[in-house]
Amino acid sequence: MSREYLIQDPHHAYAARFIEQLYRKYGYRAVCFYTNRRERLRWEPRFPILRSEYVAAAYDMDLSDLAGFAAHIAARHRVAAVLPFNEPAVAPAADLARHLGLSWAQPQVMRRFHDKFALKEYLRRESPNIRMNASLRVESVAEVLAARRDPAFRRFVLKPNDGYGNRSIGLFDAATAEADIDDCLRRLPNSPMLIEQYVDGLEYFVNGQVDGLGKVAIVAIFQYLRQPANGRHNIDFETLLVPHRDPRFAQLARYAEQVVQASGLLRSPFHVELMVDDAGPCLIEAGARLAGHGNAFLSGELHGPRLDLIDVAAHYYLEPTDYGPLPLDWAAYDASAVRYVHGVATRRERIYRLEGIGEIEALPEFYGWVRKPVLGEELQPTLDSLSMPFSLILKAPTQDALSEAAAQVRRTLRWNRSVGLRRRFVVGARGQLRRCTTAARVRVLSRFGPEHGMIVPITGRNSFGSLIQRMRGKFGNVLDALSSRVQLLEMGRRGVARPAGPQTPAERAQADAILRWAREYLTRPHPKLGRPGPVCPVVHHTIELGRLTINSYDEVDGAGALRLRRIVLDEARAFLEHWPWDASKNAFASLILVFPKLPDASLSVLDRVHAQLKTHLIAKRDLMFSPFHKRSTKPSISSADFAAFRAPFPMLAIRHMEVRDIVFLDHNPRAFRRYRARFSSLYERGEMSDEFGYVRRYVEACRRFGMRGPGTRAIL
Repeated sequence: MSREYLIQDPHHAYAARFIEQLYRKYGYRAVCFYTNRRERLRWEPRFPILRSEYVAAAYDMDLSDLAGFAAHIAARHRVAAVLPFNEPAVAPAADLARHLGLSWAQPQVMRRFHDKFALKEYLRRESPNIRMNASLRVESVAEVLAARRDPAFRRFVLKPNDGYGNRSIGLFDAATAEADIDDCLRRLPNSPMLIEQYVDGLEYFVNGQVDGLGKVAIVAIFQYLRQPANGRHNIDFETLLVPHRDPRFAQLARYAEQVVQASGLLRSPFHVELMVDDAGPCLIEAGARLAGHGNAFLSGELHGPRLDLIDVAAHYYLEPTDYGPLPLDWAAYDASAVRYVHGVATRRERIYRLEGIGEIEALPEFYGWVRKPVLGEELQPTLDSLSMPFSLILKAPTQDALSEAAAQVRRTLRWNRSVGLRRRFVVGARGQLRRCTTAARVRVLSRFGPEHGMIVPITGRNSFGSLIQRMRGKFGNVLDALSSRVQLLEMGRRGVARPAGPQTPAERAQADAILRWAREYLTRPHPKLGRPGPVCPVVHHTIELGRLTINSYDEVDGAGALRLRRIVLDEARAFLEHWPWDASKNAFASLILVFPKLPDASLSVLDRVHAQLKTHLIAKRDLMFSPFHKRSTKPSISSADFAAFRAPFPMLAIRHMEVRDIVFLDHNPRAFRRYRARFSSLYERGEMSDEFGYVRRYVEACRRFGMRGPGTRAIL
């Protein structure tokens, strides 16, 4: 078995370099895994190395079951490392490394780098001497308005807590209208948001590498020059290299080194963004990864041919041993001034005529394209670093010379001047043909793709036999979707649920084991839960009142969801008949359906059936419904790091909806409407406490869905 490593969604220039370097220098082959089949089909053909001998295997998979994927990989491959070459891959790589028992694994540290608030809160607590601006997690306009009463937030930034690429960032102050704040939050309804104290100064980023002992090496520092555009205050305009001899370099390097060392990060490249005002440097955010937009290539090249940051990062991902001193050549680094020039598009348009490319490439200061505009492509208004129409690098002896060259670039590069109807038609037709061809290929191949949650090897995917197999699978998926819709109508002959309770000695022994697990886990607090009290607040009462029923189904083997849905719907109906909600003490009744013969490879069917039926059971039956199994990654509401629904048995749990379930239902309009119909009177009479945020969630949900609530008006 060859030596191998995992790499996620490798249709990227960094990934291609990693794959080539690790094969040629170390003899390692890649095991590629793709989290979006359509994106893979669209971008993979642009990277021929992904079809070469450098790749040992490739899989389509679902990020919701990393534990299952890790088990699948461990049984088939000898994996030495996981390589997170960009921001979306960092958190999955850390979890996979932990599941695979790799020495690089540092999931808690990596999660902090993926959670901007958690990282700053950790640094504030562990290293209070490092300057940090104020920050808070926020979910609603009310929380933002309450926070800005603090003098620290007189001017503040709202941004996604897990974002990157300078996306979806807004600058506000004490006078900003509530509607503007609401608009900002509504643009990202499912993303956790962060309010941060605004620091008004010059912005920089610092790139480097940390070794296995926590020793930090600074490689390059750049200064952002941002300008307002398209309603945003901080669009990238130009980026300047900070010379090593510049006094700012030592100050910025020292601060970045303190941040990285205090974070606990090991064996990883890093990218630290910070602001400098009269009080000195202050952290904006940090990434445990290489800098984006090809900057890792440039940062290495600045020191000459001996430094390859891809090779350095690869070594530390693979090995705990020391790479040795990095060949940093500060004389070469300081030999030239470097400047990025970024384009800003102000409207949505297609490029029908493109002028100035040749003249720009002929400039003596031209070093290379980061993003080259292409005839026929469609531009969007520039709102972040991912939507710029072009980006290039200039190099010259001085920044003054580069300033003049940058101005010349902006004067020279033009698109869509004097576009006639004939050119518009020809370029548009070519672009449409190219897009339609790509879209058709992706659509056809995607329609015969894997079912959601399955781990499917990509090898051999072009054979006729595999195409027939995928067609059968796709036809089965269509039938499953149709049968699901019919089942949700709950018409026709009703099935008969199992008699309540275990019926055989084996079932009774299993029920006893589940009951022990419930007492030892669900009824007790957990250090990772993120709130006081037991994991499940109602289970203790359920057990003590004798209202817990456990039914077992040996015949469910994961072959399909049809039978499982039928069982759930029949059992839900029987549960309501046996334990009506309005009878004395029945509000605490719960039902556990256990499937002892369900194999590990099919556990995701529980999650799939849960997704299909949960809203139906709430809206039609007032029932809550949850899947439990040993590979569950569903987090606790109060702690995203805690997989609260993990259990040693494959189970589905059903219980009556209760008033505290607002925490699960406040973003589901159909479910919340049913919840409100049952419990609105408690809120109207002021009988609900807001100690745990129930009233706040209820009021925000009423506003969100245009319903009346206490202290609210109908929002139409």
